[in-house]
Amino acid sequence: MQLTPPGLLCLLLVSSLAWAEEETDSSLVLPIVARAEETGFQAGLLLLHYLDSTPALSRDSRFQGIALTTEEDQYLVALSSNLQFNSQRFTVNLNTRLWPSTYFGIGPDSDLEDEYEISGDKLVLKHEYKLFRDWWLGGVLQFEQNEIEVQDGNTELTADSNDRIAGLGVSLARDQRDDTQHPTSGSLFRLQSLSFNDSVGSDFDYESNELGYSHYFPIDNAVSIAVSLQLNSQHGDIPFWDLNTPDGSNLLRGIERGRYRDKSLAGLQAEYRWKFSERFGLVVFTEVAQVARNFSSFEADGFINSSGVGARWQMIAGQTLNLRADFSYVDDESGFIINVGEAF
Repeated sequence: MQLTPPGLLCLLLVSSLAWAEEETDSSLVLPIVARAEETGFQAGLLLLHYLDSTPALSRDSRFQGIALTTEEDQYLVALSSNLQFNSQRFTVNLNTRLWPSTYFGIGPDSDLEDEYEISGDKLVLKHEYKLFRDWWLGGVLQFEQNEIEVQDGNTELTADSNDRIAGLGVSLARDQRDDTQHPTSGSLFRLQSLSFNDSVGSDFDYESNELGYSHYFPIDNAVSIAVSLQLNSQHGDIPFWDLNTPDGSNLLRGIERGRYRDKSLAGLQAEYRWKFSERFGLVVFTEVAQVARNFSSFEADGFINSSGVGARWQMIAGQTLNLRADFSYVDDESGFIINVGEAF
């Protein structure tokens, strides 16, 4: 969940209301005020609540939400839940938004800047079963309804639209991490494939595949190194707003989401993590990503780099979920991202 768009100039985290000091506390409410060039001032509210752990329910099970509005009449409300049992995991993500944005075209070299407004709702459901040891098999449902309103004078986006995508798929994961929220050792392999077609109510027919691998190397009790590889590919008739793109928060931190879009994406990340106190830490990161029509079209000098430093704050004592602030230099510009949870 990205709390502020790339290009953030200043951030003020106003006082945390609610109960983050004791080990037994499980809830937090955090008002947020920010400013960005493309949005003006922003004001929002972050809510986080952990469920009481039981022999069957993991202590990492939680609900979280954010409500955000901006000076430019942009709105976002997002809710999510993550329930982790001994042999099952349930994930729900729901958001609704009204967000004027810029369409930069498709491909790594496009220089379009068409203005449009997107409003709609998105729902993603995932239910995973533990097969054996560290292997998980899941089913995935994605539904998204978006209304696009284009601005006068656009060169490529020239007509309004109201489109729906609906897809079903499967996921496979091997999760050997020591912690799902802030891993410092182990690894995570994940594979997901979704099919969107009219039989499940989609206006577009296409397939979307994702492969990811992350590994975490502990150096000592306070320091670890994390690396991650991401490969995404799509085939078929894909709406531009669902094409693969570095999101600017978890990959190519600081870039504007949608600046580079295409059917195939590759990303590689590395991060040095130092937890210097019980609830505070620092990171140094570097990452590269590229989009293209297919993997054979990738070029060695076509990767975009984002590098920088970040701060971490453990929001609730006894829980490892961090609020992160990452400062980056990407695509010849500076960026600043606030988010909940690690980038990978």
